[in-house]
Amino acid sequence: DDAVFAKIGSGMTNSSGIFSFPETGLYWLMFNVDGDSSSGGVSSVIEASTNSGSSYDTIAWGHNGDGQGWYIAGMTSALFNVTNISTARCKFRLAGSGTFNIYGHTDRNATFFTFIRVGDSQ
Repeated sequence: DDAVFAKIGSGMTNSSGIFSFPETGLYWLMFNVDGDSSSGGVSSVIEASTNSGSSYDTIAWGHNGDGQGWYIAGMTSALFNVTNISTARCKFRLAGSGTFNIYGHTDRNATFFTFIRVGDSQ
């Protein structure tokens, strides 16, 4: 949401945290989390669906903290082969217990998602 953001072609579509793809291809999905873990552990999770969201597979799981009051930044990424834009979906979530505070900013990236089409679908 900053002044230097740019994209090539059509962008991703987001509906209630579920992302849809503008064209087929091999996509590199990245989930960056910035925050603190004051109690309990937390992990960042990327999930993908090829059946319009009827079910999701976990395609990446990154450990971000153990609840020791630490400030944490972690990036989790995965490749997702999108062969049908009508049925491909992805979502991002945090898993764990206890309290985890997520940080965000309007003038720079803190907690964010990145989608890069790296080539044609396989």
